[in-house]
Amino acid sequence: MKILIADDELASLKIVEKILIKWGYEVVLASDGNVAWSLLENDPSFHIAVLDWMMPGLDGLEVCRRIRQRNDMPYVAVIVISARDEQSDMDQGYAAGADDYLVKPINSAQLKQRLAVVERVLNMERELRNSNVALSRLVSSLGSKPG
Repeated sequence: MKILIADDELASLKIVEKILIKWGYEVVLASDGNVAWSLLENDPSFHIAVLDWMMPGLDGLEVCRRIRQRNDMPYVAVIVISARDEQSDMDQGYAAGADDYLVKPINSAQLKQRLAVVERVLNMERELRNSNVALSRLVSSLGSKPG
């Protein structure tokens, strides 16, 4: 599964990248929000985005909002990461459309658990999309038969 990690702190970026590669993910890195958005906007193969809130250019919450505004691409699960740890900060992250929120420093066990949940949701979304396609084909075939 392809994951975008966006963080302007190189050390954090590399630590998370190393963990995710070890777990078998395909990882693409972005060091600011503008690059992250450009990658997400132009590549429909991303399934998960791990976005730092505070970054140069677009911040992680703005990237998340933009992801949620588009309707022409498959669902991208968003995990916001931030040193901001107040409940009101987390509420802002969820209001922007985040699926989850992790406080820095990232705990790898928590990240693994959150990714497992995200993967279950993405698998259900994919199955639902496939069922809808099959149902549409069935309805079309029934409508085109002579009655």
